[in-house]
Amino acid sequence: MSARGNLFSVISSEYDSFNDGRVKSQPSWLRTHRNAAFTEFINTGFPLARKGNELWKYTNVSPIASKEYKFSISSDTAPSIEDIKPYDLPCPRAYQLVFVDGKYSSLLSTEPASEAQLGTDVISTYNESPIVGRLADGIEYQNPVVKRELGRISSSELKNFVALNTAFINDGCFVYIPEDTHISEPIYLLYISTGNDEAIFLPRTLIVLGKNSSATILQSFEGLRSHSYFTNSVTEIIAKENSKAIFYSFQRENTMSAHISNVLIEQSQGSEVKSVSFDLGGRLVRRDTKSKLVEPESKIKLYGLYHGTEERHIDNHTYVEHLVPNTDSEEVYKGILDHRSTGVFVGDVHVYPDAQRITAHQVNKNILLSPSAKAYTQPKLQIYADDVICTHGAAIGQLDTEAIFYMKSRGISEEAAKQLLINGYTSEIVQTIENDALRQYLELAVVNSVGEKINV
Repeated sequence: MSARGNLFSVISSEYDSFNDGRVKSQPSWLRTHRNAAFTEFINTGFPLARKGNELWKYTNVSPIASKEYKFSISSDTAPSIEDIKPYDLPCPRAYQLVFVDGKYSSLLSTEPASEAQLGTDVISTYNESPIVGRLADGIEYQNPVVKRELGRISSSELKNFVALNTAFINDGCFVYIPEDTHISEPIYLLYISTGNDEAIFLPRTLIVLGKNSSATILQSFEGLRSHSYFTNSVTEIIAKENSKAIFYSFQRENTMSAHISNVLIEQSQGSEVKSVSFDLGGRLVRRDTKSKLVEPESKIKLYGLYHGTEERHIDNHTYVEHLVPNTDSEEVYKGILDHRSTGVFVGDVHVYPDAQRITAHQVNKNILLSPSAKAYTQPKLQIYADDVICTHGAAIGQLDTEAIFYMKSRGISEEAAKQLLINGYTSEIVQTIENDALRQYLELAVVNSVGEKINV
């Protein structure tokens, strides 16, 4: 089932001019891929939140589909280095790429990968160096990693919002970590929306880690002003043999925005991926994180923290496929919901018949700070093997009134007592951040988001 709306008409009319303008600048393989995605989007459209569509039963995307978002916008004033200081990391970073309203900002970024780097067959070069640059450059210079990997693992998910993003692939971030390369400092990918009214942004991120490599990537989405816009992001992460990827996704869009995120992960033998997401902004938020463990000894850890206020809606879906024996997955997601906000968590673990000797653990907890707040949680374990250890747990509750009373009796104010309990509740997710400076930066963002809005 699919939904039509004003945006569907805008997309249909916009695609022809977008495609015609890139006949010469983009290679034929990419145009073929985009055309297939556009055809699929025309067929599937926007998903309907109605009975029978389990994947979208809790989330109504008609507020997105009903608007006529603009594809081509021009910023009145580009943000300066001073404007983005609140989003500056309190630590050195290996690379920084900044996109403002979907357009690359050379002023705010470190120097991207050069044509010589991108145009070389990096797989066969002995002295390889990391590549962190614009996806548009990787496409233009016919980078072999981009050609081979872009859209490959998302092809099986080519419908709805993934298809929409793929149909309009133009620019974004490309990260390639060669074999036996370890990046100790974080790679910072920053997407900023300045608040242009009714704009649509379609950022694309491709991250590839070679054998025995490691890197930490922070992907951040920030909104500067309170205007309505729509971000539809797709991120592909390919972790080769014995690689280690730490991926932090931080979303702090403004309170009028819609944010749809799809993170797709593929893991080879012995690889480890840890993904930690923070959803502290947006009005309508949907995050899908999907991992395929395609070779033995691969491990995935998924953590998430989301905070809802006013009428914010935050929907997290995870899907982990244990395709082979000896693989592990762990998931911990926590929500804090206030006022009339809604939080959703659906965790789907699929253990295939040949996937023996696997472990899969899943936990979702929600704290409701208001009687009007709502939380929906749904663990879904599909187990078709015998030798497995699979657990799941879910809890929805309020702050401990006895603990609050005890702290008040010791002279602590009610607001401070609530904040202490919230800090303890969120620490399980915050403490998964290994980099000390990044942990302090994101912890402060959580405290500022939740602390200012606790009901007293």
